[in-house]
Amino acid sequence: MTDIIHGQVADYRWEAVISGWLYRVDRRILFAILALFVLGIIFCSSATLLQAERLDRGEFHYVIRHIFFGTISLVLMLVISFTNLTYARRIGLFVFAVAAVSLVLLPFLGTDYGKGAVRWFSLGPFSIQPSEFLKPGFILCCAWLVAGSMQQGGIPGKTLALGVTTIIVGTLVLQPDFGQSSLIIFGLCAIIFASGYIAPFLLIVGMGGIAGGLAYWTSDHFRGRITAFLEGSDGERSQVYYSLNLYREGGFTGVGIFGGEKKWSLPDSHTDFTLSVVAEENGLLLGVFPVIALYMYIFLRSIDLVKKVKDNFLRLAVVGLVSMIAVQAFIHAAVTVNLIPAKGLTLPFVSYGGSSMLATGLTFGLLLAFLRHASEESDGKGHMNYGSVR
Repeated sequence: MTDIIHGQVADYRWEAVISGWLYRVDRRILFAILALFVLGIIFCSSATLLQAERLDRGEFHYVIRHIFFGTISLVLMLVISFTNLTYARRIGLFVFAVAAVSLVLLPFLGTDYGKGAVRWFSLGPFSIQPSEFLKPGFILCCAWLVAGSMQQGGIPGKTLALGVTTIIVGTLVLQPDFGQSSLIIFGLCAIIFASGYIAPFLLIVGMGGIAGGLAYWTSDHFRGRITAFLEGSDGERSQVYYSLNLYREGGFTGVGIFGGEKKWSLPDSHTDFTLSVVAEENGLLLGVFPVIALYMYIFLRSIDLVKKVKDNFLRLAVVGLVSMIAVQAFIHAAVTVNLIPAKGLTLPFVSYGGSSMLATGLTFGLLLAFLRHASEESDGKGHMNYGSVR
């Protein structure tokens, strides 16, 4: 009888937790994320067929892997979205610490897979890119530090955040990885701007410009990409050239899913140029614009939900996380139409990739957890100040 009673109590507690989560989680953003995931499976199925053929693997080898990592990412996202603010922050800081240490070890234990940049740890059939996991952890670390500086008599959080950013960016540049470095700098800018500190924001922007100038004069890799972009010297040999052809071929309505032929000329169609395949097969109206609209909706709704939140850490964390997702999507899209130099960034939750998919699941999980607590605070039920340093 005791076991039955205790079992019933446990069942009621789980039901209460799940019902509370369903009531508080932002279902609109959750549905938008799930829509990106479903679209990613469809687009990945089309974009990875040639890659599998080139490497003499099964036709749906990458599709199966995409679904596998995507499913794990969704589970990870949902599990983290249940956590309270304290545990969500601790998860982010732990991930940041592990990723930062891994980043330092990359030059000694990592591999470049023939791409000229040591960014991965090879684990047999799988690989891990630490910089992907670094981003959400970095955002929470900086949000925590800056929130601490906003308290009376608080720590010098802005200075500490700037120091952490400098070290991280310097380590990434050595790989070299200028795409992730740009995202890291932008993430800090978003947090500083949201905190209301305009002077530090302008300082960071200026330092970013100086760092870009130094990279141009000291890095052949960086200078080569900038020069090729400005002069168009890659011509018909560049992936951007083929990407633009896909946009022209697709027009407004596309040629139909799995019907694209020009995508076969694009080596990174499944990762860095996924949106180009979307453009060819689904067109601007049926493919590109709806995908971009989903990211814009997630960004705008997240900002709207926390604009009046009093908890500094909660507000800064949400702004930083959703800004990094939105900017990565924007950079991916801009590269495919030759608005900016190639950065090697995937389209979050849509492009193929193990590390990027898992890291995006982690990011979205943290975002949903924080937005759930923002909803509680707006109802007057969030009493704890999680912006404190503890």
